[in-house]
Amino acid sequence: TYCTQNAKYDDPRAPSKPEILRTLDRVEACIAAGYRYFYFADEALSPSTLRLLAEQIDARRLKFRWACRCKLEKAHTPELFERLGKSGCYEILYGLETTSSRILKLMDKYVEGIDEPEIGGVFRAMEAAGIGIHVNLIGDYPDDTVEETRKSVDFLIREFSQRRGGTFVLNKFTALVETPIVQQPEKFGLARIRESGDIAQSYEFELGSDIRVATSEVFDEI
Repeated sequence: TYCTQNAKYDDPRAPSKPEILRTLDRVEACIAAGYRYFYFADEALSPSTLRLLAEQIDARRLKFRWACRCKLEKAHTPELFERLGKSGCYEILYGLETTSSRILKLMDKYVEGIDEPEIGGVFRAMEAAGIGIHVNLIGDYPDDTVEETRKSVDFLIREFSQRRGGTFVLNKFTALVETPIVQQPEKFGLARIRESGDIAQSYEFELGSDIRVATSEVFDEI
């Protein structure tokens, strides 16, 4: 509802196997030129794509270190992380946003079964595989509450106090261009939006009266 990443691509579909192989051709050429660290900037690589990538890296005997972005999935298993770690993956960035199932459903990002105990298990498996973790959170999403945001932050503090290589950032909600929440603001509890300038990357907005107090408290708390 809030993310503009795919709007920058002419074709937002997941990469196919031939495309992944061509990507590794380019990576191999860069390795030959002396490069050793790569960041795959795709918005959310799926577990099946990651598995194929790791298999092909191993098959080609490529030696480099790489990081990527993912959405938390049930298919993120210890076996997959072990395979990724051996292929050179050193960090995965997750757009977790919140641990509140209510807010995740408002964001259209809820995945059944991805709760705090499951996420904690994913983090433990990543640490065991030698893969670092970076997590993005979003606070003051329309209809968010201080309690829900604080619960998400406290969860990550507890988890990362026990993990090596775990970091997170708490971002304020931004109404980005070309997103559903800007195209239908009233559907998401925004009273009005205002564009600032002729090439604005985001919009100023006002919260609807029914959510204004609670969500404004989150903004102030952040």
